[in-house]
Amino acid sequence: MQRLELGFCGRGFGDDAAALVAAGGGSGGALEELEALTLDGAYRLSDAGLIQVGLACPRLEGVE
Repeated sequence: MQRLELGFCGRGFGDDAAALVAAGGGSGGALEELEALTLDGAYRLSDAGLIQVGLACPRLEGVE
C-alpha cells in the first residue's frame, strides 16, 4: 500500500488508533511501502501519535 486516506475521520482517529496502525508497520509490515497519509480532521491525534505512525512508515513522504 502506497497511499492511505483517512480524511474526515474526526474524533475516530486518535492516539489509540495511531498505535494500532503503527503496530501494522515496521520491518516487513504492511505499512513499510506507505508514502502518503491523509488525516484531514483527525483532531484527537496528537503529535506523539503522529510520530508513532511516522516511525512505522519509513518511506512516508507526506502527511495531510
